[in-house]
Amino acid sequence: MQTETATLTVQEVASYLRVSRQTVYTLIREGKIPHFKIGNKVRIKRTDLITMTNTQPQTTGETTNG
Repeated sequence: MQTETATLTVQEVASYLRVSRQTVYTLIREGKIPHFKIGNKVRIKRTDLITMTNTQPQTTGETTNG
């Protein structure tokens, strides 16, 4: 039996990424988060989210003077 859900809701993705639901919808619209729909509900595969977060460059907001 699998203990983790294979798909996530937009709210679950927002919590995982620590962003708003609107930001998740924006990322989906921009093609940055792969998704699919079940009826009118948006779902994201957990594996796709992990892959996406592992391939995105990390930004810290710091600037370098060089």
